[in-house]
Amino acid sequence: MIDIKSFRKKYNITQKDICDILGVKQPYLSAIESGKRPLSKDKFELLYKHYGNILLEFRVTEPLLPFGTDMEKVQPGAGLGDRLRVLNANLDKATQWQARAEQLTHENEELRAMVDAQQRTIQAHEATIEALKENITLLKEGKAQAKGRVKHVVRSGEGEA
Repeated sequence: MIDIKSFRKKYNITQKDICDILGVKQPYLSAIESGKRPLSKDKFELLYKHYGNILLEFRVTEPLLPFGTDMEKVQPGAGLGDRLRVLNANLDKATQWQARAEQLTHENEELRAMVDAQQRTIQAHEATIEALKENITLLKEGKAQAKGRVKHVVRSGEGEA
């Protein structure tokens, strides 16, 4: 799903850094990087939480190989049985392709959901920042008014006992 090794090398991230994030030991990460072990959805989500969208740049998918009916392989004048064997073999390929397409669709939906969640989080943070800016402005205005009131009290002698 993600080429972790290329990601690490591009951003000068050590295996230890990734292991700490994932909560795994180095041999486990090494097995993921070499393709001997899959990157689970949970582990991917941990990485995504930590690194965000830059991780998606290293997404890899299995290449999609074209397939046809293979009818060109049937000899002219071949019987119905030969034609059916070729079509049945092609049906198996088509079924595998359909399963792979469904898997990719599911993975894309998961990634879209994660990106959407990140965008909502960013929007919430932006709204918080704007609210804080407004509060700061109000506090500065209140401070200026308070200073003016203190100066007025001191000048008029209202503050003396």
